[in-house]
Amino acid sequence: MFPVVVLSCISAAIMDKKALYNLLGKYLDGRCTPEESKLIDDWLELLNDNKSFAAYTRADLDSIHNRIWEKIQQDISTTGVPEKAAPLKPTAAPARAIRMVRWVAAACVIGVVSFIGFYNYRQNAMPKETAFTNIIPPSGMITRSNNGAVALPLTLEDSSTVLLQPGTVLHYPVHFQDAKREVYLEGEAFFQVSKNARRPFYIYHNNLVTHVLGTSFTINTQKEGNKAEVAVVTGRVEVSENSQLIHAQANTKPAGVILTPNQKVIYTQQSRTFVSSIVDKPLLVKNNEPVAFNFQNSTVANVLTALSKAYGIETVAENENINKCTFTGDISAEDLYGKLDI
Repeated sequence: MFPVVVLSCISAAIMDKKALYNLLGKYLDGRCTPEESKLIDDWLELLNDNKSFAAYTRADLDSIHNRIWEKIQQDISTTGVPEKAAPLKPTAAPARAIRMVRWVAAACVIGVVSFIGFYNYRQNAMPKETAFTNIIPPSGMITRSNNGAVALPLTLEDSSTVLLQPGTVLHYPVHFQDAKREVYLEGEAFFQVSKNARRPFYIYHNNLVTHVLGTSFTINTQKEGNKAEVAVVTGRVEVSENSQLIHAQANTKPAGVILTPNQKVIYTQQSRTFVSSIVDKPLLVKNNEPVAFNFQNSTVANVLTALSKAYGIETVAENENINKCTFTGDISAEDLYGKLDI
């Protein structure tokens, strides 16, 4: 599923009400991804319904939509929204609406995935924790520390590469197991994992586990306030809590998110919440293919579609009149946010 940029003049929460309604309708039409379907079932579980959303019909859509929206608002009022998610002043200018994408990208992107954090937070159970170093195997491991001032490159047994930032420690085995590859990270590193579907790659870092099949991404466990960040460049990454370190109540579901290119997630250890958004500097999904962004009398709808395909980020204009405007210009030299500003 693409991460979503919502072009909105008045959105003030992690997910707007219209987008939620569209998602529920999308499920009824059978067009949801497995992750979206699971989220809908989780939302209904919060409402204490005894049947899955699949058992509902279009006649139930308005009722279920209103109940879920009220629940989201209750959780937001309880836990709070990110500082950047302050309400925006309404405006009728289409160009101004597009320029607001910076705020939207930081505060309300991927609201569907971010709600997992609110779901987990409501459990009101602060877990007992085990020290991260206690789960590192005591033998058969190599420990590399970057005590220098510049990044340190490493190549693992499977040809995966790791770029250790200063102050970072990586623990990895002399030989990986036949069924899986596991390493243990303390600090910040950029991974380029060699593809091997039969031997999934796991990075353990504090209370989190990052699971990949073959991709490139950055992990930073050195963020302030007991936070960790995972940002994806290519491929698909699953980030979840480490059951070896998190001992939640028996009825608590494991929390986690799935990230695709140009997505990132910040995990807060104290509240055990995941907040997902677009990375600060989105890159073209297919860097090996030249992409020209030179438009001649193209509708804004076509421009946004081209940007969505190039960056893997879906853009949604709430004011449909914006899509009817035309644009002429060459914006190839700009980054994503520069393109949207123009």
